[in-house]
This record gives sequence, C-alpha cells and structure tokens, in this order.
Amino acid sequence: MDDSQAAAAPSKVETGLTPAQVELRRQGVGASEAYRACLLDAELWAIKTGRMPPLESDAFLRLGNAIEPYIVDEYWRQYGMPGVKLTVKPNTLKIGRQIAHLDALVTPPKKPPIVVQAKWRGHRDGWGARGSSDVPDEVFVQTQQEMFLAEAVSAHVPVLFLRPPIEVFVVAFNEEMAKTITEGVERFWEYVKTDTPVPIDPAADGSLAAVRKVYTSIRGDRVRATADLEHWRSVFHDATAKWNRYATVADSAKAHLLLAMENAGEMEFEDGAILRRKLVKVSGYTVDPREHIEARFLKAKE
Repeated sequence: MDDSQAAAAPSKVETGLTPAQVELRRQGVGASEAYRACLLDAELWAIKTGRMPPLESDAFLRLGNAIEPYIVDEYWRQYGMPGVKLTVKPNTLKIGRQIAHLDALVTPPKKPPIVVQAKWRGHRDGWGARGSSDVPDEVFVQTQQEMFLAEAVSAHVPVLFLRPPIEVFVVAFNEEMAKTITEGVERFWEYVKTDTPVPIDPAADGSLAAVRKVYTSIRGDRVRATADLEHWRSVFHDATAKWNRYATVADSAKAHLLLAMENAGEMEFEDGAILRRKLVKVSGYTVDPREHIEARFLKAKE
C-alpha cells in the first residue's frame, strides 16, 4: 500500500514504564522476563527477591525506549489500514504472576487483536527472513506470553537492524507453548515466594556468576568439606596452576616477538597475520563505591 492508503501514524509515543508498572513488575514476571523465568535464571531470581536492583536503569533499555516510538511509527506506516485501531502502550495485562506491558495493540474490526512488540538489534543473529516467524527463543516466549494475556492469535515484531527500513516478523499463538510458559513462570515464582535459591548446575556456563548472585550474604559459620568437595578443590588448584603457567609462557612468547620488533609498528607473518603495536591513551576516571563477596583459599593453620 502507498502512504495515501496508510492509517495516520501515531504521534508522540510515551516510553518506559511508569512507577506503578515498575512496582507491579516486581510482583510477577514480565513477558520479556518469561524466557529467563522458565530457565530458572539466577539473576532474575536475585532481582525478584531483592538481592539485586532491577535493571530498569540499564543503558540499553533506555536506548530501546528511545528508539521504540520510531519503530512503532514505521510499522504503522507500512501496516496501518483505515478502520483498524492501533493502541500504543495499552493498559498492563496480568494473569496470575504473568505480566505484559505491550508496545502496541492492533484491533481489527470483528477479529482478534494483534500484539505489536518493537525491537532494535545491532545484528541478525537468531533472526530469519522478514515476514517469517523465525525469531530468537526469548522473543518467541515473550510474544507467546503477551498473546496469551491479550487473547491475541498473532504478534507482529517490527525490528530495526541498525538502519532503516524495519523488518516485520509474524509469530502465531501456540496454545501448548503458552501453557508451558505459564507452568514455568509459576514454578519460578515458587522459588521467589519461598525465598529458596534456584537450582544451579556448577558445570554450566556462567555458573560461578550465578552462585555469586544467589548467595549475597555471609553468616559467619563454617561448613566441613566432603570428599567430593575435596576433589573440586584439587581441580581448582590444578587448573589455576596450569592457567598461571601457560599465562607465563604466553607472556614470554609475546616478549620474544616485541623484542624483535623494537619500535616497529607492525610485524607480518607468513600466513598474512599482523602483530600491530599502537599507543592507546585512557582517560582517568573515578570508580563508584561498590561491594562484592570475595572467596579465596587460605593456608591451613599449623
């Protein structure tokens, strides 16, 4: 359709969450948090239990809020039609512990509504062809929760990849998936409600960071290491020794190369690789006060 057929684009769009919506979000799981909740994410649990501050102040979130009006506006220029209503930032939706703050809702006459979830991305990782339902897992789960709460049968996901034009993806409602998400959110909230740490797999990527987010206080007592934990202490020391040893070898190898370069700017290798020296100036800055829990091995008392 040409611009003359398109419905009037929305004017100024308010972005971000109101204080009331932020407070409500603390009492449940927002659609954008649903994927992490279903995975029993430790950081999300720490936020919901008050161990970590919410991430509303995150710079990327603020940038997304600033770009969102443009994306919604461009979406409606392309897909808006006379007689079809677009409601920007409709009222918060909530069922149980599931919450959704929609970017927009399209209401065709005598048809189910369509959820609009605007996104911006600096890359195409996880995204398929425009018009498809091939979206990243976390976006798929987010739109499923939003459609469930809005009683919609489809969701439009307009995405801005670095520069115009936007690309729109279409996700259909999956009742079985929506049920799975509901169960996952309720399971996650049981851990929040009872203040019980979520399960953590020590072998999984990011497990150390997860443990630090979950256990943020110190009682002052002492526990006894089991035979299994004695084994992991040995693994830790062996791995650290190898790490330090190979770090020393790497430093020595680099010293050989830089010594041969003297003051040269670059060294070229047979395979075309380049070792480049350059001056990097770093401005001074002040680090804000903070605190964290540190864990170190101490030598046994004699």
